[in-house]
Amino acid sequence: MKKTKNSANKPISFMLLEIKKIRFYQSNYLDFGLSIEDVLKGNLKIGVNFELSPSEETISLFLKLDFCHTEHELFGIETVHKYKIKDFKNAIQYDDNKNFNVPDEIMKLWLSIAISDTRGMLVILNADHEYSKIIIPLIHLDTFMKNLKEKQKKAD
Repeated sequence: MKKTKNSANKPISFMLLEIKKIRFYQSNYLDFGLSIEDVLKGNLKIGVNFELSPSEETISLFLKLDFCHTEHELFGIETVHKYKIKDFKNAIQYDDNKNFNVPDEIMKLWLSIAISDTRGMLVILNADHEYSKIIIPLIHLDTFMKNLKEKQKKAD
């Protein structure tokens, strides 16, 4: 069980309950008229959603990674990472609509764990394919969090 602090500077204890692959796909880059050199110049799209379950005292992160070249999706994965929160009601600030507030430090930690776990799944799933040559770029969590917050403000 990992301990970190919430906005009231009280420790938050949590444990990873579940890591699961929801969906994985691979497209044949040759079908798009691409070479492996083209593929290696692709880019990564990342999406994340959250689900709060106060009755289970959990928060789940749904992570979606798509590796693309121009408009062509080459491979991708969707995963879920469920965390059990000790003393949930005091550790997580949330309302009846399941809107919640978690300090950036904790959110970055949960995202980092989820991204690392998903990278590991991709290594296994792409092991016997030329896509195994692709190096998934580092994800700057400060920038990612900033973009996530801006997206949330627009949605509100």
